[in-house]
Amino acid sequence: YFFLHLFNYSPTNLLWGWTGILDTLTPLKISMFSNAFNAILDPTLIFKFNMGVSGAAVATVAAEMISALAFTYVMFKVKLIRWSKLLRLPRWTTLKPLLLGGAALQLRNLALNITFLSVARVTQSIDNTGVAAAAHSIAIQTFQIGGIVLLALSTVAQTLIPNEMVEKV
Repeated sequence: YFFLHLFNYSPTNLLWGWTGILDTLTPLKISMFSNAFNAILDPTLIFKFNMGVSGAAVATVAAEMISALAFTYVMFKVKLIRWSKLLRLPRWTTLKPLLLGGAALQLRNLALNITFLSVARVTQSIDNTGVAAAAHSIAIQTFQIGGIVLLALSTVAQTLIPNEMVEKV
């Protein structure tokens, strides 16, 4: 479960592309759908198919893949990404300001991901039946449904406040 949960990084990173353009509704819709999918698939795989902890991992990875594909599809549709630029390394002069400006945000995201992965690992070790993993997964999905709005607003604030401070100086 811990290894497969590492794939959770992809949709989280795609989410920031939307909040960066101040669109919090699109990530909310995609997250709600993928979380609902996970909430249905978790107990089905864990209990009906007797997969236990492995079922929770498969359900989570499937939901995260749906989320990543949905974000990618919509980003192509509104032309936020293009194949020609997606497969090319950026120039250092373009990349440097982004790295410097986003360092605090990335540190925060890294801390959140480490925390979530650590909790998932501890939950995995509680029992082998999958009950604790299922309960944890449902609790995390509930948190993410409510927390996605908070994360979107905090990300927008982390972008707008420094920009306003720089403009006033």
